[in-house]
Amino acid sequence: MRREANEGVDQLMLASVIEGAPIALAVCDASGRTVLANERCLLLLGESFELRALLESDPNALERALAGATVRTRHEWRHAADTGTRVALRVTLTPVVGGGGIEHVTAAFEDLTAAGWVVRDPEAADGGVVLRAERPFASPEDLPAVLE
Repeated sequence: MRREANEGVDQLMLASVIEGAPIALAVCDASGRTVLANERCLLLLGESFELRALLESDPNALERALAGATVRTRHEWRHAADTGTRVALRVTLTPVVGGGGIEHVTAAFEDLTAAGWVVRDPEAADGGVVLRAERPFASPEDLPAVLE
């Protein structure tokens, strides 16, 4: 694939891709500060959110992504900004490689609760995750990630 580098076009293209994405998506800098987020992300997480706070299950996830790895966390329970309900989020961090190396990551947020993958059982002693048996998983690899 051939591509000419043009920073202005790259920024416009990135913003367009982020805004048009069908999932909650953000670009964060090395400190975890959000520099760009689409409407779905803002509805789910609110106008200001701290990426590191959303990575409690994997506190080194941002550093690993900045080192070049794609990182997929296990689910984290959070309150959705738009509805206030508890949702199970899974975060996938992908490094963004630019002229100066990796200085940003994209953060894709999957709402596993809205997708029907998991529900929270308020009666469980630990408030644990219950799988929805009537809904098949996309692949066997996804099952342990939900259960962790």
